Amino acid sequence: MKKIFLLLVFLNGVLLFWGFNSSKMSDNAVRQTSLYNKTKVEELVLLSEVSAEEKVAKPSKVNVNKTADVQALDVLQVADVHIKKTVDVQVPNVPKVIDVYTCYVVRPLKEKEANALRSKLESSVVEVLVSLQLEPQEYWVMIPATGSWAHSLSKLEEIKRKGVKDFWLLSQGENKGVISLGVYKTAGRAQNRLHWLRQRSVNTTVIGRKHKSKGYVVRLKTKDALDSIKPHLISLQKKILEISC
Repeated sequence: MKKIFLLLVFLNGVLLFWGFNSSKMSDNAVRQTSLYNKTKVEELVLLSEVSAEEKVAKPSKVNVNKTADVQALDVLQVADVHIKKTVDVQVPNVPKVIDVYTCYVVRPLKEKEANALRSKLESSVVEVLVSLQLEPQEYWVMIPATGSWAHSLSKLEEIKRKGVKDFWLLSQGENKGVISLGVYKTAGRAQNRLHWLRQRSVNTTVIGRKHKSKGYVVRLKTKDALDSIKPHLISLQKKILEISC
């Protein structure tokens, strides 16, 4: 039994030695293998020369394509120029004409006078309008009602603290809650009252009321001023005022 064991150990050692030598010999064989074929002589070419030859060989196709593109572009440009010339010829350069109007007011007129003047001037002017002229007979300085009755009372106490003494709080009707601060016959006196209140930081409003008629007004819009309608206006002997259109 002991002899068999020693025999196996010896065989293992032999196999190990043989395997190591065989792998070493194969490595040497690979390393010694030539990278080129000895039976066939190959010519070495530099990479720079190869790239230069390729550049020389390719331009023929590129030039053909570029030439075709350039020809197509030339055709398009010629067509574009032709179209522009055609458009320029077809659309003449016409200057814009801006109409200049002048407006006037003729007043005061009676209703018959205003309607008669309109009938005479309708064919001679651009536009003619007849309207009733109203003028307020009095101007009311007041603080509108913007909330409840309690809010109006609070507003009243506020203007008292600011030194306002002449006022009237309306307690009924459509103007309930309005604080009246004066009614004046002329607009100038109403503006003086308004200025006095604003100096005390009281915001108020002026309303013209009880309008009365002051006759009729004829408004005219013309292109040639009064040249074509002077004869009709001179016979009326009324005020003619130029206004903005």
